Parts: sequence; structure tokens; C-alpha cells
Amino acid sequence: MNHQNPDTCIVDPRPLLSDARADSPLWALADSFDAVANGMKNPEADGKLERIRLPGFEPWQNLVRAVSALYADDTEGCLEAAGRIDEASPPAALIPLFRAWADSPEALNRASAATALLYRRVVSDVHPLEILAEQAEEALRHGMFERFETTSRRVLQDLDELPRADGSLLAIRYAVRCLSLLDEAGSDDIRFMDTLTKALGKADALLAAGLALLEVDGEAAAAAFRGALECGEDGRFLRGPMRRAVAEAAKTFGAPRLQGRVPHERDALQLDLFSGVFI
Repeated sequence: MNHQNPDTCIVDPRPLLSDARADSPLWALADSFDAVANGMKNPEADGKLERIRLPGFEPWQNLVRAVSALYADDTEGCLEAAGRIDEASPPAALIPLFRAWADSPEALNRASAATALLYRRVVSDVHPLEILAEQAEEALRHGMFERFETTSRRVLQDLDELPRADGSLLAIRYAVRCLSLLDEAGSDDIRFMDTLTKALGKADALLAAGLALLEVDGEAAAAAFRGALECGEDGRFLRGPMRRAVAEAAKTFGAPRLQGRVPHERDALQLDLFSGVFI
């Protein structure tokens, strides 16, 4: 059992959660930090964290405030919160990151290698759709299904409308990814089909459903492919040679994986889907 006293010192809140009671303030810290570190808000956890008046929590409270201000591009607020972090506390390792981000890159000269690497990641040119996709996944992991649907629909639409030839392909691949995530979470993906249809049109939505089913139910996949082909509308992706490929897949029931299908592994999303979106 971990006997670290959260009232006086918190080196890392995560190991303490295994022994924490349901009403422990550690849960508010963990939930609030998890949300803010992903560019999101958890108002209930944030409110509980702000009301905590225990010495061991104060550096972490200021860290959450600094990260929140960083995401909001609030330089003054970020520096103010970072400046209140006790320099003898574990969160103080990130003070150089906030100062470097604000206006003083030389602050990294006093930072650890891990903090310097994190700084490079923070200031890297990340595509906005990658951030949205990460927020959608984070929402799903927390059971926030409506937020997942709203955010992923925006990603789908923006991908589909990209001014490049493979925009619709990227949208299909992301749609398959979303269906896979919902399946892993044990969530009903039938409702999500309405989101796919609104974002991509019925033909491409059914095509994505068929691709998601290929490895688990070839017959159901083939039925989805037939439905896509029978739609009165022509999907942006389901046209020309692709229509012929899907028609062949519908006939064979156990069609081979079509080019561009997203793998199931969770970590494949960003590199496979978003790398070089504007190249």
C-alpha cells in the first residue's frame, strides 16, 4: 500500500488512486488534470479541485491553472499560475516550460531533458483536426458520447471538404476509426450512423460501416456495401473504380481489406490519418 500523505506531499497522484476512498480529493485532481491536459474542461472536477484547501494540493492546483491558461493562449494567466507553483514541489519541473512558451526560450536551459522535449511538442505545428480527433477520443473514454459525436462529426466534415483529392478517403478512414472506437467502448454504433450520414452522406456512411465490419462479419459487411451501392446519391468517395471494387466485395462476402482501411490499433490514428494533411 502506498502510504504517501496527500495532505502534505503529492509526488505523483496516480499511484495514490488505488488506495483512495470514493470521496477523496485525489479524484478531483486526477479528473481535472486529465481533462485540462487534453485541452478539455471538466467543470464538476474543476469546481471540487478549486475548493480543496490542503497544502499538498496547492502546487497541483496551480499546475492545472497554468495548463488551462496555456491552452487558452492566456500568457499572463499562465505565467501567474506557474509563478505560484512551489519550486520545491514536483510540478515545479514544468515551470521552465511555461516560461519558455510565454516569452523566454532560454528558460529551457534550466529544464530537464523531458521538459525540453515536452516543450517542443507543445509548440509544434499540430494540425487542428488532430487536436479535435484527440478531444473526441478523450470524450468517448469518459463516456461523453454526445460530445464524441459532435466533435467527430466536425472532423468528418472537415476531412471530407479538404481541397485535395484524398479528402474523402481520409473521411472514410476516420469514420471507420470512430466505429472501431465505439465497438471497443461497448457503445451502440447504430446511433452514430446518423452522425456519419449527416457528415458524409448515406452512401459513404454505409461504405464506412461495411469496412468496419469486414474482419468480424463478412456477410454484414457485404450487405452494407450493397446498401451503399443502391443509394440514389453518389458518395464523394464511392464512385468510379471504387464503386466497382465495392460491388465485387459485396459479391464475395469475405472480401479482402480495401486500400485505406484504418487498422484497429488505437495508436495508429494520428500517424496514419493526419500526417501531411496539407502536403
